[in-house]
Amino acid sequence: MSLIRNTGRGWRHALLCAVAVAALAACGGGTSQFEPFVPQRLISFGDESSVLLQDPAKPGGARKHAVNFIVTTNAVDTIDCTQQPLWNQSVANLYTFVFKECNAGAVAVPQAGTFAQAGGKVADLAAQIAAARADNGAFRDGDLITMLTGANDILEVYLSGAGIASEDDMVAELRRRGEQLANVVNDLVGQGPRVLLSTVPDLGLSPYARAQDALVPGRAALLSRLTRGFNDQLGVKIILDGSLIGLVQADQMVQSMSRSPGSFGLANANDAVCLSTALLPDCSTKTLITNGDASNFLWADGTHMSYGGHAYLGQLAQARARQNPF
Repeated sequence: MSLIRNTGRGWRHALLCAVAVAALAACGGGTSQFEPFVPQRLISFGDESSVLLQDPAKPGGARKHAVNFIVTTNAVDTIDCTQQPLWNQSVANLYTFVFKECNAGAVAVPQAGTFAQAGGKVADLAAQIAAARADNGAFRDGDLITMLTGANDILEVYLSGAGIASEDDMVAELRRRGEQLANVVNDLVGQGPRVLLSTVPDLGLSPYARAQDALVPGRAALLSRLTRGFNDQLGVKIILDGSLIGLVQADQMVQSMSRSPGSFGLANANDAVCLSTALLPDCSTKTLITNGDASNFLWADGTHMSYGGHAYLGQLAQARARQNPF
């Protein structure tokens, strides 16, 4: 199957076509049969949504930019990073892989690792990828990569441009960065790996956006449009041939959760569950607002998802890995 770049018909249409082609082949309607992809290792790139901050003295206690799960034993609190996993941990769990940064069981050769960094932007991916090559060697066919980045790019452009630059200029810059990310992903799959690529959650629906909107009406809608500009260009420019890249639509997921939180088992899709004094990555199950629960809140703080968001994003990513494109 040739590598087709969708340039004019809409990336969502192209994705549906890719799914349809894969389904047809699976049902015997195609002339070739796809071999199931079985990864040998998993590598994560991106921003803090995929970060596990390892403490060498406490291999089970890696901190997350979400809500850290606290276990109390003999009046001593410790973090269990395997509980309430991040979205990329859920992907690793699908293959029974263990992240080296969260290796409480002391697995001799962990098959997953993250090179994502807090505050990471698209421009930082080159350094992350170089670090992965230095640590793991060249990429190969058995590699599965998870990628989620762009939120910090959107916030940077918003904060530097709101009230100064025109919206068209801000959208143009974010479209450029979305295309830059697409080029990075396309280059990675050209080296052998498959990639699970998440869009950026709709930041216009975040607690931060709601607070901004209370100060200047229209700011939340602006953040949604900036997020859409980044995500749309990303989707247009990635290779969509149904076998190399699995697109996970976090933006649409957050929009659906905001419209109908109860349909996703959420009690709250508007507010942060972490106390304002518990800054990430130091928020835990013991530093939540009254009646707060990480599993049924969408947001941990102003811009980062709680376990309620990561759980569903992880499920979407698992589904892509099982069914499309691999």
